[in-house]
Amino acid sequence: MTSQKNGVDPQGHSTDMLKDDSFTTLARASNNRKKAEQLSNELEDEEITRLFTPSTKRQISFGGAAAIALLTAMLAPWFFIPSYSLHDSPLSLGSLSDAFASHMFNFAPRFSALEEALESLELQVSHLETHCISTSSVDKHVRQALDRHSLAYLGRRDYALASHGGRINYDLTSQPSRTTLWHIPLLSSPQPTPSPELAIDADNDLGSCWLLEATSGQLGITLAQRLKVSHITLEHVPRQVSDMRLAPRQLLIWGMVDDESAIHRIQEASINYPSSLTNQLQTNPSPRISASQIFVPLVLIEYDILSDDLIQSFSVIEDFTLLDVAFETMVVDILDNYGGEETCLYRVRIHGEEA
Repeated sequence: MTSQKNGVDPQGHSTDMLKDDSFTTLARASNNRKKAEQLSNELEDEEITRLFTPSTKRQISFGGAAAIALLTAMLAPWFFIPSYSLHDSPLSLGSLSDAFASHMFNFAPRFSALEEALESLELQVSHLETHCISTSSVDKHVRQALDRHSLAYLGRRDYALASHGGRINYDLTSQPSRTTLWHIPLLSSPQPTPSPELAIDADNDLGSCWLLEATSGQLGITLAQRLKVSHITLEHVPRQVSDMRLAPRQLLIWGMVDDESAIHRIQEASINYPSSLTNQLQTNPSPRISASQIFVPLVLIEYDILSDDLIQSFSVIEDFTLLDVAFETMVVDILDNYGGEETCLYRVRIHGEEA
């Protein structure tokens, strides 16, 4: 039974007023919905104001953005309830209002925890960005490791290596023959020519070679130290990934003699040259580019493209080691290649004992 309370209206008529517990289902649902809307608006205003207030630690809060997105997702079903359900199903509306109000009460305290968790995540990401290793740094370390491995494998220092003090002697190096396609200045566009510096660099990536537009040519090298040369090493890339026709085949290594006493010792000595080198000297008694200097042949080598060893070392003629002759300038004379119209020299190493 519902209780009544009597009253009088302004015209003097008596009225009956229902107590709170005598509301109809529709009235109760409407009242709950209004309370839920008021609560959600207050919570939303409070959270949005707090989330968009500039922080002293950071200018943009990922936690705030995430919280707003979650709040929007929660409120979306409320704003998109079909209109017919608001009129035809008051019981469902009341249940939805009660559930929404309860859910908002339960969820509101989680905003702070969510933002704190995201702030912690931002700090971790910032730490990773500060302490992570870049790809260029990784590449540098890999190169250094490969160079150490190569040194350990050969057991010899490379005195031609640019990073160790070796340099190209351009007076004794073949000049590039690459020219422009047009002779009209406005139409000509010089193409970059691969530098001979690549042949004494530790970077042996595919295509990182000194490219000669011929089957032969020569490379002049000034060593890091005056050296009693003992070995010459050639490197090339795997045949599975490159055109091996461009690989150098036969190479004649020359040493420039600039010491009068050394010249005298060589002239008096009876150098035992291999027959293959003797035959070659009949055609090429000196480097094609000699700059009026005196050179002696140290070794005729042939790079084997079928070998599994990409790094191949060759000993110089033993007589020069016994004569105690030191060299500071060397010439790598490429005589031919494996059939290509161009020649690609990846790396030359020169080893020995410092004088």
